Amino acid sequence: MTYTEIFLDSARGVFIPQNFAEIINVKDWTGIKAEDLNVLRAGPDAEFYWDAWASVLDHAETRDGRVLHQDGDLWLVARDKALEDLNAYFEQVLEYETRHGDAGDAYAYLVEDVDLQDVKRQLAKETMIKVQDGTGDSLGYKWVNKLDLDLKGLDLEDVTRLALDVFQMVPGSIWGPFEDGLVLDSFAVQEIETEVPESFDDMILDFIGDHGSDAYIDGRLAYIATDACWYAVASVKDLQDAIDAEVNGN
Repeated sequence: MTYTEIFLDSARGVFIPQNFAEIINVKDWTGIKAEDLNVLRAGPDAEFYWDAWASVLDHAETRDGRVLHQDGDLWLVARDKALEDLNAYFEQVLEYETRHGDAGDAYAYLVEDVDLQDVKRQLAKETMIKVQDGTGDSLGYKWVNKLDLDLKGLDLEDVTRLALDVFQMVPGSIWGPFEDGLVLDSFAVQEIETEVPESFDDMILDFIGDHGSDAYIDGRLAYIATDACWYAVASVKDLQDAIDAEVNGN
């Protein structure tokens, strides 16, 4: 999509403001004072001609969110639409980098030195569950290992070794992973660097920079802040299967 288009070309010179005032339908615009239009229609020799034009450039906006920019030519700039589309692009980048498996796998090789004391704390955590009989009637409550793992006598080092064999990278936030399991390590994403698509030219980026976006833009690069994290998690099922296989000699 093109977000900029020439409204009046530079060949009109000092008559651009006058021509603008003469051809627009004021019903399609906001932010333009009637007295400024009257001054502009009087032509370049009118007193306050350039003051009136400066006011129009600063405040005029079409009802569909386009604004004016003059760099010789007079441009219509679809600022609001560009901002909407650019933020949608940033959202796609954020979704990929914080939820897509390929992005998470890029952290997997960093999972090496596991904190055994943290593993011990996780394995020691308990939670209360409701106990029911075969008909669904309650038999009360009991405390169980929060991860509901049967370690079958394996020591901490062996359990950790098996977890390192079966873990997967799963998404989460600073509050924890979105999936349950034994957490071996975590990596905060913090900031995502991405290139701004070429469809957003420098003129558009200047306007967006003045009106905010979901990322910090520096030249052709954008930086998206996030509280997302990737976690190395050995799921209860996969880890239990590995423990069973180890004990059974499979």
